[in-house]
Amino acid sequence: MLLEIRGITDHPIVLIPHVMMSPLIFPDNDDYQFMQALLDALPPESKDGIFLYDARRHSSKQIKWVISQLKIFVGSRLHAIVAALSSCVPAFCIGHSIKSRGILRDIFGHEKWVIHVSQLDAGKLAERVQSLLEFFHAVREYLKSFIPGYSQTAWKNGEFLQQLLQERRL
Repeated sequence: MLLEIRGITDHPIVLIPHVMMSPLIFPDNDDYQFMQALLDALPPESKDGIFLYDARRHSSKQIKWVISQLKIFVGSRLHAIVAALSSCVPAFCIGHSIKSRGILRDIFGHEKWVIHVSQLDAGKLAERVQSLLEFFHAVREYLKSFIPGYSQTAWKNGEFLQQLLQERRL
């Protein structure tokens, strides 16, 4: 799939691990190791322009800053998708739960920028990424106008929850 995406863009591809757990604790939940193996499996001539960001020693703020500098973001980790969208970076989500579909539907009103992992194949992914690249300017402008109000609503929901919890304690 990485090679198919490489074939549709001249832009650098940055692999950004989001969850990096010790193999002693949770051996199958280390994005860095997964991405390193993915990169290692590529033929040497195909690696040009593909980079692995070593986020293992960086804070969530630093990782979010890296994500905020991207043209578009493609990922499957929900918090990384949220980091991209909240930074007004157009994002495509490879979802495995209803949460990713719901967030993208809340923001865009459709599910064009999400695909369930069970429906994923290299051709579909490359096609959807190419579409997001084509509409990137419009999507970014939309996010710039939408995200501030969406964030404000989230804060208001938090305040409502805080008030409700205080009332229940009385």
